[in-house]
Amino acid sequence: MAFFGGPIDARWAEAGFPQVRVVTLTETGTHTSIDARIGSFNGGERELAVQMASPAAGMLVIMDRGFPGVELWKAYTGAAAHLLLRARSTVASRPTKMPRDGSCLG
Repeated sequence: MAFFGGPIDARWAEAGFPQVRVVTLTETGTHTSIDARIGSFNGGERELAVQMASPAAGMLVIMDRGFPGVELWKAYTGAAAHLLLRARSTVASRPTKMPRDGSCLG
């Protein structure tokens, strides 16, 4: 538990087994893992995702709404990756385009 960390109970005692955070760069058609990072339970997934920017060069990288951030954006666009991000409703308050399907592009 000392290295990876893990959950604690109501008495602040270690509960269960050590846990890790895993972030993968996965090809969506074949589900092949291109790269992966493993970090401690107390670390963040964004920090792990930033480390995988280089292998994403030239790819369309799709990220869920928990990932967008300036550091991540700079890392992936700096590595010549293309990004499609699902953002939280608070990220882009003004849409730049409103397609007929009802979605918003910001």
